[in-house]
Amino acid sequence: AVDYCSELLKNRPTHPYALIWALARGFSIDFDTSRTALEEKLAGDLDFENSFEIDECLVLLNIYLKNNETGKAKKFLGRIKPFLKKGGGAAFGTYWQSRITVAEGNLERAIEYARLETNRNVGRQIKTMVLQEKYLRFKPRRKAVKPLVRHLEKCYRQTGEFEYLMELCL
Repeated sequence: AVDYCSELLKNRPTHPYALIWALARGFSIDFDTSRTALEEKLAGDLDFENSFEIDECLVLLNIYLKNNETGKAKKFLGRIKPFLKKGGGAAFGTYWQSRITVAEGNLERAIEYARLETNRNVGRQIKTMVLQEKYLRFKPRRKAVKPLVRHLEKCYRQTGEFEYLMELCL
């Protein structure tokens, strides 16, 4: 899988789906080449109608966060917020702002974003992200896992979405 992903990125370093795959699976590949290529490609005017370009923007945000480049992520998010609002509503921008806030280590502020979010699905996603981060960061993990499990169970009861059950498979 890593070899095939690397081959896809060698031929097209901005391939958003290969990059998402590599990021999600933690593949050990050279993200710097892709980051530079995406920055160059997205430096000009953005096409708000091009869903492929939206994916490229989101991948670039993910690469910034993977590299702990929260300043670059904030700046880029500020640039593409109108783009995100058009594609997914204001809540989509709030979700990404929360991701950056979590990466900066300000979990309480991110929880506040979740509380204030009027889109309940996005609010649940933000809270899930924060509780997962608490689970990963804090010791003993036993204490941190209980709120996460309760939250995921509640989300499943409220929505019936199986993704919350999958998240319980810690």
